[in-house]
Amino acid sequence: MRRTSWMAMMLLATGCAVNQAAVATPRAALGLPSRFEPMDPTARTWPSDTLIGSGCLTTLKDPRDDSEIHAARAGGGLADFRIQDGRYGVRPGELLRVVCNTGQPVGVVGWR
Repeated sequence: MRRTSWMAMMLLATGCAVNQAAVATPRAALGLPSRFEPMDPTARTWPSDTLIGSGCLTTLKDPRDDSEIHAARAGGGLADFRIQDGRYGVRPGELLRVVCNTGQPVGVVGWR
């Protein structure tokens, strides 16, 4: 019984995080690449130039310096990524929003 309650709480928390990604309105970010790339170059299809798969990749990289960004939540074709403090104008408590299908940055959103 206790294990079931714990699992239910985790599912509810995950559902809330997924829904938040599609709701928050982004503000402009700074010094962004035109798009983030998958860690595996074969995960981008040509000539359509989209990322493979119907979901969001959990890790992407900045093609200019190979620095990684890691997904915190996703939903509605968008993912919000954790960023090194200060990078791209992202402050503590904020995430960088990226379009899942293309890797194109959208802007900065709050974590909660």
